[in-house]
Amino acid sequence: MVKETNKHSYTKRAFRGTVSVLIFSLLSAFMLYLIRMVLARELGPTEFGLFFAVFTFVSFFGFFKDAGLGYTLVKYIPEFEVKKKYHEIKSAIFSVFIVKLVSSSILGVVLFLLADYLSIHYFKDPLSSTILKFLVLMFIFMTFWEVIRTVFMGFQKMFYYSFMDFLSNFIVFLIIAALFYCGVGIMAPTYAYVAIGPIMFFICTPLFLKIFNFFGHKGKFSFHMLKRLFSFGLPILLGSMGSTIIAYVDVLVLMYYRTLAEVGIYNVVYPSAMVFLFFGKALANVMLPMVSELWARREKKKVAGALNFLYNNYFVFLMPIIFSVLAFAGLFISIFFGEDYSSGALALQILLIGVVINAFANINNSILVGIGKPRIVTLLVTLSSIINLILDVLLIPKFGIEGAALATTIAFTAWFLLSMHSIGKFIKAEIPWRNWLKVLISSLMFVVLVFFMKNALSLNVWLEIAISLITAGAVYLALIFAMKAIDLDEIKTFIRMAIK
Repeated sequence: MVKETNKHSYTKRAFRGTVSVLIFSLLSAFMLYLIRMVLARELGPTEFGLFFAVFTFVSFFGFFKDAGLGYTLVKYIPEFEVKKKYHEIKSAIFSVFIVKLVSSSILGVVLFLLADYLSIHYFKDPLSSTILKFLVLMFIFMTFWEVIRTVFMGFQKMFYYSFMDFLSNFIVFLIIAALFYCGVGIMAPTYAYVAIGPIMFFICTPLFLKIFNFFGHKGKFSFHMLKRLFSFGLPILLGSMGSTIIAYVDVLVLMYYRTLAEVGIYNVVYPSAMVFLFFGKALANVMLPMVSELWARREKKKVAGALNFLYNNYFVFLMPIIFSVLAFAGLFISIFFGEDYSSGALALQILLIGVVINAFANINNSILVGIGKPRIVTLLVTLSSIINLILDVLLIPKFGIEGAALATTIAFTAWFLLSMHSIGKFIKAEIPWRNWLKVLISSLMFVVLVFFMKNALSLNVWLEIAISLITAGAVYLALIFAMKAIDLDEIKTFIRMAIK
């Protein structure tokens, strides 16, 4: 790789990468939302809850087959490319693929054999056995697509990475819509997710070979390479399991203590909140390989500068979006999913607070992995996951989905604070508490004004929303600039780069 000399080259690449990931993350999130909207309306809360209870159960075990190796490719491919060690790139890709395929096959067989038992003693619905057996195939087939997608990120081909994610969701939606039209019912999403792995593998293989001449370099399955990857990836496994627990254990505990209908409602509420993480995830996905490369070049100041810029400005961008949905949470759910799911409004509002915090935790996570500190990530996320699990067991039996939402928000808070403390040991980055306080004050004024106008107006609901948000948004911006919560010079520089 040719060394870039322009001082803004990494920032420009980050901007371009983030924009492409952001655009397709938005489109992908829209498709996922459309899928859930169709499923929620076609199936109803109970069947919707049954499918996603089984789907979440299978997805949970997906992290056991990965062993953290996905992160190792994103970490090591840029380093090997800088050093022109293309044979090691091939060995790493091939070795990771074999391990993931073997482990997914073993776990898949175990889940298949346990399907009937789980349908009686855990899911308490005989149909869950059939769904679980089919989703085991998804579990195995997705290995092919997952490896290629990770390689796209490792080579910093963020357009391919983000576009293919959108395309996979779009294809799933088309298959589900076609199967519902044919009267397939609850098995429609099951068949769609089984099919998507092979479909995406055949679509993406030519692009993969275009990016990296896999057959043109020496390289093979290597135990030495796996040892090197596992030394980095095994700690990530625990961190990934922790993230999975935070994301999925709510559903698993709800499934045990509460009804399928509540599981269905929570599977509307949780994704509805997490969809607003799209920009934070876009930033995190772009930052990881770039930080890895910058750290290998010993350019710590650029890493610190990027992180400080994000801390200063991302909060300003995120808060009005989150608070807009928070103010209209019940209406938001009813419009998109129907009145049957509107009881999840309070849980959604609690989770939206967690989303703001988790956005920064995700960015911190990528920084720590990128600078080669995966063991710290393991410790931090595992501790947060334990907090989430304990609180779920304590809160869900009594408070249901609201207890699950509160447990997750507290876990996200612990994750962020611990990760911020850890980053401070390696790079000079500080939380801009003063600016954040200014943004919080402005956001509270935003919410108060929205509620005031919503109650004062007696117009069409969409017109009320538009007038409320536009007026409150103008006041929010005025307060942000009046209190100097953002650096205008930084923003102007960013805009000039965007125009170029």
